[in-house]
Amino acid sequence: MNSEKITKTVFTAISAVSLGFIEAILSIYTRRIIPMVQWNSQVKDIKSLTKLLNDQQLLWTQQAAEIASLLIIVSIAFAAGKDGRQRAALLMLAAGLWKLFKTVFMFIMIGWPGGSAQWEIVTLWPAPCLAPVYLSVLMCLILLVIAFILLKEPQKEEPAYEPAVPKKKKSVKKSAGR
Repeated sequence: MNSEKITKTVFTAISAVSLGFIEAILSIYTRRIIPMVQWNSQVKDIKSLTKLLNDQQLLWTQQAAEIASLLIIVSIAFAAGKDGRQRAALLMLAAGLWKLFKTVFMFIMIGWPGGSAQWEIVTLWPAPCLAPVYLSVLMCLILLVIAFILLKEPQKEEPAYEPAVPKKKKSVKKSAGR
């Protein structure tokens, strides 16, 4: 990777980790609005999660925050990438780091999740989706691996072997007396 590509990758990563921090704070605020006892007793599946967030008038605000975060990472990837391959790679890098570090920061700040099998909200937009934390982390790691594969310089194909054939020397004819 050249230095410009490394710089763009590092700044994309910093932006994504920062966005993960902001989203962790938003999730913590939501958990403070809805007491954990109510959260734990009412959220059993997608339908009950959607109902709880709707009842608290939080679903649309959380969806709007998620859409804004997605727009930010798409914008960063588009601005930093020089072509479709690099933009796709930077988008995957940003998305993977964003969600992964949201979980890391929530663990640091409030001790959540308590275990890798605990259920979490993977996304709220376009519709709520729940999964165990380990699947969410695995999904982030897959995105990161694909991103680094795409960011790696493509190998230039070596030309097929051609036997060395001596080049013929051009003969220069001298004109007689002219």
